[in-house]
Amino acid sequence: MRQCLNLAVLCGISIFCGCSHWAKQGVILTPPHKLNLAILPIQFSVKISKRKEIENVPKDEQKLSYKEEASLTQAKLETISQGMTRYIGNQLSQSYFFNVVSLDKAIPFANFQLPASTSAWQNLSQSAGASIFLQIQVEGYGRIKKSWLFYLLGTGAIEGIVQGVAVSFALNRNQQWIAVGVGAEEAAQETAEWLGGTYLFDRFFTPVILKARLINGHTGQVFWDETVMGTRDAADLKKFPKSERAKKQTRLKAVSQSALRKLAKDIEKAAAKNEKFN
Repeated sequence: MRQCLNLAVLCGISIFCGCSHWAKQGVILTPPHKLNLAILPIQFSVKISKRKEIENVPKDEQKLSYKEEASLTQAKLETISQGMTRYIGNQLSQSYFFNVVSLDKAIPFANFQLPASTSAWQNLSQSAGASIFLQIQVEGYGRIKKSWLFYLLGTGAIEGIVQGVAVSFALNRNQQWIAVGVGAEEAAQETAEWLGGTYLFDRFFTPVILKARLINGHTGQVFWDETVMGTRDAADLKKFPKSERAKKQTRLKAVSQSALRKLAKDIEKAAAKNEKFN
């Protein structure tokens, strides 16, 4: 039961922005005037070196060399990135606060590097015709982020220790060893549950973790950031042909789109909170 609750919390996790007052960062929203927003190429910060991590690979396929496999995997990731970038652009195209502008002619999609200085940001802003940039990094694609796993395991261990301390108060000194045993058993149980639960969670829910930042193109400063996680949902999968739904690449695409839709809504909500009324 506890494992189900932990996963339920994880499914709905969303770490909201660190900068709530956009005006202090030089971003003023005065509808009906819209700010020009450009979406930077979505990049994968999670390491993916084999196609089987992102799609179904036929078992009878001829084995490729490491270099060939890495090259083909990178090409697949670039295609996925382009699709995701277009999708979030379509979601934000109906925004009340932003006008989405294309970067097709301003920057190369592949191997894009963020500007390293304020002047470089200003040059990009001028050439793109955008005052705000949306940067998205894929931090998990079919797997829970390792740092999250360690945190959750640590949480389980702490819970065990707390339970052991609680038991110790109910015992006399000659029975303190029972409290130690209870705490150790609980910590071990939580750790085992999370190790097994994480594998099953990845296998059946195909999580996609996105880290997004809104950047002021005139200063290069981040004025809003958020991390969201999407998981597999039957309603999203039904949008794809029935024959494709069991494929890993289809599940990942469906979950990615779900996470991107949530992200677009959260950006719009954050903008609404920072709207300046005349």
